[in-house]
Amino acid sequence: QIGRVPAGLADTWNRKRLSEETLKLLTQDGAAIRAAMITHVVPFDEAPAFLSHLIEHRPEFLQIVFEIPS
Repeated sequence: QIGRVPAGLADTWNRKRLSEETLKLLTQDGAAIRAAMITHVVPFDEAPAFLSHLIEHRPEFLQIVFEIPS
């Protein structure tokens, strides 16, 4: 999730560069980032039940991804 950089760095970190560097990072270390940051991968069809569970039981999580079948 990228959006912007501090105002003082905006001249050197424009959106294009920020996007390019993010893609490089994900290409290089994506598996490790995924393992450390995404705590739940939920099939899209199970999303409503999972959200109910999330509201009712408040499990700990960092990032939840809803997986759409291909």
